[in-house]
Amino acid sequence: MSAGMKIFSVFFALTCLFACNKIEEPQLPVELESAGSLEADLLSVTATTATFDCELSRHPEAGKSFRAGIMYSTSKRFTTSSAKRAVIENPADGNYEILLEGLTFSTDYYYCTYVYRLGNYELSEVKSFTTEMIPVEIHASDV
Repeated sequence: MSAGMKIFSVFFALTCLFACNKIEEPQLPVELESAGSLEADLLSVTATTATFDCELSRHPEAGKSFRAGIMYSTSKRFTTSSAKRAVIENPADGNYEILLEGLTFSTDYYYCTYVYRLGNYELSEVKSFTTEMIPVEIHASDV
């Protein structure tokens, strides 16, 4: 066997060895520029509720850890851990109506939409609304 053939045989054997023993790298979570978006329009406010019309767009690679909804608080400087949430169950692309219930009458609330994926929140601009006062009827009577 010539020297060229020996070198080729060694090169071929090493190539096969490395190709056959390829180590599988663990799958890392897909890094997305944005996991999706949730647009919300305030439809109505009462003394104890607020109703939003929402449109959700979800990135196809968002995965199972994806969550979306509205965060709200009576504090202007609320955080993701201190705010209450109205969550869209099993979120998929489409339109949703989100109802915030149990609100306090005549109170300022601050809210934003969010999408969550793998420990990261994407928040919209914070907006506000004020719940209505409870109507009080006073009847004059003779004393």
